[in-house]
Amino acid sequence: MLRHLGLTAAALLLSAGAAPAAPTQVAISFEGASCTLSIYKLSNASNGIGSVLLAANSQDACGFRAAGDIGKVKFSPTNSQRRATLAGTSKLLGDSNKLLAIFDYPFVTGGRYWAYYTGNGESLNFIGKGQYTVK
Repeated sequence: MLRHLGLTAAALLLSAGAAPAAPTQVAISFEGASCTLSIYKLSNASNGIGSVLLAANSQDACGFRAAGDIGKVKFSPTNSQRRATLAGTSKLLGDSNKLLAIFDYPFVTGGRYWAYYTGNGESLNFIGKGQYTVK
């Protein structure tokens, strides 16, 4: 599934014919390292699937590569909030583990994030959480 997300994001980017807008730079602390993720908004909700698609990477020790989207999480009948979800890989976790990161959206300094990994694609293991900074 993660490979499918990455391929979908890449195909969408190539079909757009132009480079995406400048990325949002989000700084987090992850597995003891300081990471800066470049998060690209690849489309808007009028793309035919009704969701904003994202791609992310980092050029630092985190080696983060992911794709995802933005959606609403309904916590109760009167409380729903927007979240950006990215699924992918990180050099810090090794090749056999996949990463799932969830961010408050829109991206603003002081927003929260939660990080999980899976080695088998069935169960999630909590890595950490914190607040992020938009550079």
